Amino acid sequence: MENKSVRLIKGNQRVNYLGNVQTGIRVAAYCRVSTDDEEQLNSFSSQVKYYKDKIQSNSDWIYAGIYSDEAITGTKVTVRDGFQKMINDCLDGKIDMIITKSISRFARNTVDTLNYVRKLKEKHIAVFFEEENINTLTMDGELLLTILSSVAQQEVQNISEHVKKGLKMKLQPGSPVGFMTCLGYNYDPKTRKISINIDEAKIVKYIFERYAAGVGSETIAKELREMKCLTKKGNSIWSGRSICSIISNEKYIGDLLYGKTYTVDPICKKRVVNKGEYDQYYIENHHDPIISKELFEKANEVYERRKVEKRLNIKSEFNDFSGKYPLSKKIVCGFCGGTYTRRSHSQTRTTSKAVWKCHVNIKQGLKYCQDSKCMDDEAIRKAFVEALSLLAESDMNLLNSFMKTLKENIISSNPKSKKEALENDIKYLNIRKNRAIDLMLDGGLTKEEYNKRVYEYSEKIKVKEDEIKLINELEAKQSSIQTKLEQFRELITSNMKINEFDRDVCDAILDKIIIGGYDENGNKQQYLVTIVFDIECSKEVNSDKKYFEIGQFNCNYKFVTFDSNEYGFKTKIPMTSFPVKIALKIK
Repeated sequence: MENKSVRLIKGNQRVNYLGNVQTGIRVAAYCRVSTDDEEQLNSFSSQVKYYKDKIQSNSDWIYAGIYSDEAITGTKVTVRDGFQKMINDCLDGKIDMIITKSISRFARNTVDTLNYVRKLKEKHIAVFFEEENINTLTMDGELLLTILSSVAQQEVQNISEHVKKGLKMKLQPGSPVGFMTCLGYNYDPKTRKISINIDEAKIVKYIFERYAAGVGSETIAKELREMKCLTKKGNSIWSGRSICSIISNEKYIGDLLYGKTYTVDPICKKRVVNKGEYDQYYIENHHDPIISKELFEKANEVYERRKVEKRLNIKSEFNDFSGKYPLSKKIVCGFCGGTYTRRSHSQTRTTSKAVWKCHVNIKQGLKYCQDSKCMDDEAIRKAFVEALSLLAESDMNLLNSFMKTLKENIISSNPKSKKEALENDIKYLNIRKNRAIDLMLDGGLTKEEYNKRVYEYSEKIKVKEDEIKLINELEAKQSSIQTKLEQFRELITSNMKINEFDRDVCDAILDKIIIGGYDENGNKQQYLVTIVFDIECSKEVNSDKKYFEIGQFNCNYKFVTFDSNEYGFKTKIPMTSFPVKIALKIK
């Protein structure tokens, strides 16, 4: 037993993790460039040729292919198809070693680098980084790899900071740094020239005009789909969200805001809305506008108010402040069902009158609505006043019932209790602001943390104050409507005639006005005006109509209209009156 001998059996065979003996090492290379400029692409071609020649010239190596990604970031391996295919082929037993130029070519994220290296190491697959001269299967390979991959990750963060500083230096004097193209504009990145796309600009103007007039975003999206209008991507997929993003985009008045979002981390690439954490730059008169600032402000006033209403969950039928004109959103076509739009018709060189036209007829042509006629704004107002007077004279109980329902709706909406809750929230936020000041003075908060907290509290307070402002307007409007309807009832009971149109009364009591329709024999009545009051009745009728007709009269009003023949020639027709039907909404 004292004459022990030890004999070394050298390992001269390569066995992969599947148990197969190999005569050579299957070697693959990985190449990547992060941009698609000409210089980078030339470098990419050189890398591919270099590794192909290197592998094929080594007699101990078997060429297993070149895996590559062009113009793809190195911070996210999940978006690199070539990289993912290479890893899958490794795990499938097709590759024994990977050669790549450097750690930064493989991945610029320490976690990803170590994760994939360890996964490959378990399968006895090496990764060789040429510049760093690291083989991941050696004892000291992982230690060096951890240090150097951390350096590569820090390099990404440094580059990100340098880019931010460079952009900041360019933006401070107002130098152009790029333009995110949008509907209505064309942008040439080479010349940096921004030009208006005339066809798309017409759609943009239509969106702003309709929204400012009180039409909802979903309704506008539906109209654009029906009109076969195309988005910037060339499809007809319009949504309420896309309409709202257009409404809030300052580019359409020729201005540009940089810094709307920022990157939280250059590694994960996550971007979030900038709520004041970083500087923003607002450049006025940056390019040619598509719409006026007045129209932009009007549309955004409606947009902001609707956001507040949504937050407060105000659903009262008396809180609609968005209509630009009285009767906006209330008039519909009796033939095609489209809404009517208010227009201005020139009478002479110096005078004009307001009329209402079917927007389907205007935007899509006679083919889609050939029977609708335009009506004078004053004629419709006169018809409404007369119809309301006749309604009250014929059945005062209906008006009394409506007044009762109105009061019940105002009480149920309860804006006062909501306002008290908001005022308490503001008091609490102000207390938090004061505490932040004390914490900073006592050393519990840094100046940066203090500024951040105060900004957040101030923004929340501003939101609450805007909500209170809206509630105050709502309360004032509800009170005004109640007072006016009470005065109206008193005038009717004292046999005094109503001659003036009142918008608040109209908003409260009118459901809709239908222009055009058919008589009992099915004949077209192009100037028939049906006024449907928002006073519900429980009548059962065998009809698809959602209203019940209770009376009819002729409204005396002189105006001039036109009739077109099959050749497009117009004939002037003087009108002295038009038929009006009075109806109530069916439950």
